[in-house]
Amino acid sequence: MLLGVRADLPQAPIGILLLFLHPKMTQFSTKTIQWQDDLYHDHHVNKILVQNSNGPCFLIALVNSLILSSELTLNGWTNVGSKAIETSHVKAEHLVPLKELLTKNVVQLDELLNEITNLVIQVADSDFDLSPLLESLPKLHTGLNVNPNFLLPRITSKQDGNSKVLDILDLFNLELYHGWLIDELTPGYELLSRLANYDSLQSYILEIKSAIRESGLVANYEYEDLSPEQLDQLLSQSDDTRLMQFLNEYQDIQNFLRSNGTELSETGLSRLMFDSQNTIKRSSFAIFFRNEHFNTVYKNQTDSLFTLLIDEGYSKSQTYVWQTLSSVDGSNDKLLDGNFEFTIEQVQPLSHEPIPIDSTDFIINEEELETANEDEALAKKLQKQEDENAARAIQKKYDTQAKSKSKSKSKSTNKSQPGTSADSNKRDKSAAAGVKNNTEDKGKCIVM
Repeated sequence: MLLGVRADLPQAPIGILLLFLHPKMTQFSTKTIQWQDDLYHDHHVNKILVQNSNGPCFLIALVNSLILSSELTLNGWTNVGSKAIETSHVKAEHLVPLKELLTKNVVQLDELLNEITNLVIQVADSDFDLSPLLESLPKLHTGLNVNPNFLLPRITSKQDGNSKVLDILDLFNLELYHGWLIDELTPGYELLSRLANYDSLQSYILEIKSAIRESGLVANYEYEDLSPEQLDQLLSQSDDTRLMQFLNEYQDIQNFLRSNGTELSETGLSRLMFDSQNTIKRSSFAIFFRNEHFNTVYKNQTDSLFTLLIDEGYSKSQTYVWQTLSSVDGSNDKLLDGNFEFTIEQVQPLSHEPIPIDSTDFIINEEELETANEDEALAKKLQKQEDENAARAIQKKYDTQAKSKSKSKSKSTNKSQPGTSADSNKRDKSAAAGVKNNTEDKGKCIVM
């Protein structure tokens, strides 16, 4: 019997099993949540994974979305009085080992990947080619290559041939969405719709920067970003029609990135909320990608969106379960309890004896409300600082790689040609410092 796979299941390729020999360096805390859906008003109790400081958040979002969505499609286990019918490939008995694993306070990465692999093998049809998918499963830990399309909210494996691991979503009846979308009113719409996706956008930025470097108009230019003032100056100096077109397009691209620093646009948020036919269905769960982060999102019957609170800082909270997704920059987002209601976490008294009310009670309640608001404001401030630091680090690495590519090419040819590739997993956000709607201690996600 091969190590790490249950004897009653078909054996996975040995290359995949080597993944499970990975030292137990990565582990996840779990948390018990109680919540009530708005479809049947059933009460649910589930164990979910919590985001650690630098964990693979796609894996966390995948497991949490699978567990919670099963509550609306399967009968039994932790669902109290469910009226739903079984519609997914995943049956209730398939999830028992995974749910049993999550009863632990701490789950090891290799244990989690073992159960995901076993689940894939169980639910796949006999004619389904498992080999490419199983060989891609290590990306659940090392990262995931996603390439958001500015016109399409759903991310699928068909859009990204290098991410066969996304086929696992089809097996589990899950969908992955993003909200970095444009419409005809978006400045630079013609250019952005032609480029269509983020990878193409990055390649085009590199091509523009190569043209700027070759023009010699900027002394010692090494692919760094140019300010609006510098671009205006270049436009006034250049008489090259092609270069002027590049510069104007670069302005449009920079404005687009600057105004969508959280990888969520007003257009995208509106479509996710109100276009249930082409995006997230009502009373359903999905995986949501934004700002290099994956999380579980839920849409209720009134088209409101809620993300699951998986931040380690809330792992001990018995009150907060959801966060509203109602604004691009997080300024209007609120922390909610399991019933999707706004509440303030109270400290439980040590005694169960009746506590007499005195004249200071209303002052105490007011202070608690003020403290809660201060905590939420502090979390958003810290998250903004983290976003800015991460954006600077990403841009520095991107510029270093571009510079290295340029030097390498200059050795093999006397004249540099426009670049044709870009690092597809790094977001050019040096000009954008948007406030995310995520909370303190979220940590960075691994995104290839």
